Amino acid sequence: MQNKRNKILKRSILLVLLTTLFVTITVYGYTVLDEARYLIKNYYIEKVSDEILNKPTIKEMVEGLKDPYSVYFSKSEYNDFVNGIDMKFSGIGVKFEIVPEGVKVVSVLKDSGAESVGIKEGDIIIEADGKSLAGITEDKVGLYLRGDEGTTVNVKVKRGSSILSFSITRKIIETPTVGGSIINGHTAYIKISSFGEDTAGKFGTILKDLNKKNPDNYIIDLRDNPGGYLNSALDIAGYFIGDGTVVKVTNRDGDNVEYKAFKHDIKIDKPLIFLVNENSASASEVLTGAIKDYNTAYIIGNRTFGKGLVQTMFGLSDGSYLKLTVLRFLSPLGNEINKVGVTPHFNADSKTSLLIAELLSGHSGQGHDKTGYAKVKLGNREFEIDLKLSRQEKYYSAYKMILDKAKEEGNYIKLGSSIGWVDVPQDLKSEQYFMYYPEYKKLSDLIDVPINKKFTVNFNISINKITVENSVELLEANTGRRLPLSFEFVDDKTVRAVPKESLKIGGEYYFIVNPTVKGQSGANMREGTISYVKVIK
Repeated sequence: MQNKRNKILKRSILLVLLTTLFVTITVYGYTVLDEARYLIKNYYIEKVSDEILNKPTIKEMVEGLKDPYSVYFSKSEYNDFVNGIDMKFSGIGVKFEIVPEGVKVVSVLKDSGAESVGIKEGDIIIEADGKSLAGITEDKVGLYLRGDEGTTVNVKVKRGSSILSFSITRKIIETPTVGGSIINGHTAYIKISSFGEDTAGKFGTILKDLNKKNPDNYIIDLRDNPGGYLNSALDIAGYFIGDGTVVKVTNRDGDNVEYKAFKHDIKIDKPLIFLVNENSASASEVLTGAIKDYNTAYIIGNRTFGKGLVQTMFGLSDGSYLKLTVLRFLSPLGNEINKVGVTPHFNADSKTSLLIAELLSGHSGQGHDKTGYAKVKLGNREFEIDLKLSRQEKYYSAYKMILDKAKEEGNYIKLGSSIGWVDVPQDLKSEQYFMYYPEYKKLSDLIDVPINKKFTVNFNISINKITVENSVELLEANTGRRLPLSFEFVDDKTVRAVPKESLKIGGEYYFIVNPTVKGQSGANMREGTISYVKVIK
């Protein structure tokens, strides 16, 4: 009888897993403790010792597994957990990451209890209602910070070297699991925050809406996405790989099952970039691992979390739930993910990865004239970069990382011209300024200038003074940071640019006059100019 029941439950798990990462199977006929013991003994991913199975409580049995992903939930805790996947919950209103000291606040949600009391990004919540959060696992954070609407939780927060206390009232929080927009005028950007129950449907709707604007390329952002329903990941994968295999799973007996993507009438066939980081886990890794194996997208960011395990939610007869690890999963090509993660093609921190993706999503158009663009090869892909974007302070360092990556791989970097793409002249390959301002005229270097240097610019015609302020720049050569300038007009052809802060001893800068300076007749300069500046040591 028990063997028959084992087979029925095993078949049920495998069938239902086709639908969702977390499945609910209810077992009746024993005491609740016996139910839990039976499930742990027969379905946990590894054989469990009698010492653990004979613990006097379910909580102690689960803790004995020493598995951060296996959890015993009360009914209300289970509801909070499921709502959390769908990003609907009552809590303090923060996005977080786990650090050794506790829960680090990544961002504070608008109109939340946390915002109202002054919780800030970077704060580390070290205690909740007298309970230390040091060493807490992600699955258990909700047990302390979430709760019924209107209830309060007293927390201690580490902010720098200070320890602060707050009493936070919990509120209903509901944020979309997926959202999208057109950025930089031509790139479809879609952020998936969690693989909730309705995420795939909403993804499809957003994708269709964005496709009406005929984007040139796509960025899919999975940074800080902790996972969710496998069903959602399989569904969304179909927009990238058709009905190909998304993931392979193995149970404790070594049985293997492959799960296919859901096929749609839309399949993205334009340049595609995925963004991930160390907090991209579980279903995020299922999707990213498949995308990498199929070579469908260029992946930027940090190595993902490394959670290659599947949990099943078992309902117990008293209304409580047992979440147990029951399967391991591999990428379609059989690559291990658990404790390994998915390694991106381009390593970059979480903030910089989006900037790199935006730069690599440039589009010069269909004509022969490629002026103002660069083209780089990374791996086996070519990318176009809008140099006007790369020059902005926000993107300056990210562009330098791209150039360094291409050089490291031994790949080419080309520059656009009126007749198409041309190689970088050999004598200018080592000149950083040329990769940012190839069409600007290089003037003589200014070497050993004082820290209080004033820069005098002589024009050959009378200038419109109003156009000078936004056209003359002094920037740090390594970072692109613009130094604030004031201007002294000596006469109608001469202006003196005065830095409002002292230059750094030994610092390197570029002094730039953009061709947006106009003469009094309204005519623009024919070309911009750039000078390398080295401050005396």
